[in-house]
Amino acid sequence: PAHTADTSTKPSRARSELRARAGFVLVSAVWAALPLLAPLPLLLYFPRARAWIDL
Repeated sequence: PAHTADTSTKPSRARSELRARAGFVLVSAVWAALPLLAPLPLLLYFPRARAWIDL
């Protein structure tokens, strides 16, 4: 075939887009998880802090 794609010499566009998307998902997941996990030490240390959760 006259028009074959040689992917061994340059990184494919799909692979670089996958890396960018995976990085975005990773950063978004960390930014979403940190605020959810941050109050856990305080909630475990102060028993009365859980009173507003027990509605």
